[in-house]
Order: sequence, then C-alpha cells, then structure tokens
Amino acid sequence: MKFFAEINETESKDQWHVHELRELREADLISGLIINDPNFPEMESVVFNLCNTVKCSVFMPLKTECGRGDDFAKTVYRIIDSLKKHFSLENSENVAIQFPITWESMKACRQLRRKGIEVILGPCFSVNQALLSARVGASFVSFSIKNLMDAGIDGIELLRDVRIVYDSYEDITTNILAHSIHGCIDVQRLAISNDVDVVALSGSVFRSLLSCSPTEGRPL
Repeated sequence: MKFFAEINETESKDQWHVHELRELREADLISGLIINDPNFPEMESVVFNLCNTVKCSVFMPLKTECGRGDDFAKTVYRIIDSLKKHFSLENSENVAIQFPITWESMKACRQLRRKGIEVILGPCFSVNQALLSARVGASFVSFSIKNLMDAGIDGIELLRDVRIVYDSYEDITTNILAHSIHGCIDVQRLAISNDVDVVALSGSVFRSLLSCSPTEGRPL
C-alpha cells in the first residue's frame, strides 16, 4: 500500500508543509500528491511549483460544474496545455487529472488514456461505478472514506467488493485509492484489509501514524 499526501482546503493543522513533503518523498514514504481543493484550478501555479519542488506525481481535480460536451473538452485540453507549459513534457507523465464520475468524464478519460495521460475518477460510491471506471481505463478510482460514512456505506465492505471484482478480470489494471481518512486507525484497517493500493492522507493523519494510540481515529 502506497501513501499519497492529500492537500485540502482545511484547518492549518491538517496542512502539509513543503519541507515535510520533500523529506518524505526523499525517504520514499510518499509517492504522490492528491489535490482536493475547491479553489482549483485557480491554484494551478501553486500546484505546479509544489510538484517541481517535491518531484512526485500530482493528481489535480476538475470541478463537477466544469460543463458538458464541448465546454468539458475545452476545460480538459486547457489543463493539458498548462501541464505541457509548466513541465515541458510531451505526455506530462508525472501529472494526472482527476474527474468526477460522470458520462462526460468517462469519455474524456478514455481519450486521455489513449494519449498516455494518467486519470483518476472519483469519488466512487459503488461497485458498478468502479467497474465502469476501470473499463474506460482509469489509472485510479478513488473512494472518499468521509463521504462513504456520511452516506451510510460500509467503506471496508465496499472496498473489499471492488477488489474482488478487479481481481476477477486480468485486463483491469486500475488502482484503488482511499482518501479523506479520519485517523490512523482507519489507515491500519485499510492496510489489514489489503484491498487498497493507495491511501491519501492529510498532514495531521500522516503525522499521527507513529504516535497513534489504540483509541485514536474514528472507525470506518
């Protein structure tokens, strides 16, 4: 199970510091950054500077209200142009684009994957959504533990079911990513279940991993 740093618009205690990210990346403890900030794409320059400093994969979100059809396509290609400009990479291989799970984004996912661009689809709430995401070639399908809890869905059971489905088909290579995790006990349960490829953690949750007591963290 790999770790990503999750960057949210949250209280300062949950935020990551650049020096932390750099040190953890150098120690190979984090493999990527996932951006869940509603101010994106206004924060593009900050994200690009952070990625160039930390040197790891970045997953950037598109807002659900970014449009349909031609408007959606224009938004996608604007971001691709930004990636090429900032990274001077033809395929921008160390940056991925994150979409909500909609029919429009699934069509865009297929097109982008054919161009070699990494895509994450989510948040996901069902096995059916996860299967469709895998069939259009998503690099990752993401599950928000907080959103699943709020919806009354057993996160561990859902992730176990998705893993069973993915493992049943040799041609599925999509990774399972869990984020919006409340505490280190949740991380422990996800690790024990062995159903998740990547967990994305806020700064405060990651810091708690070495000092977690048996009563810390909320259950899934």
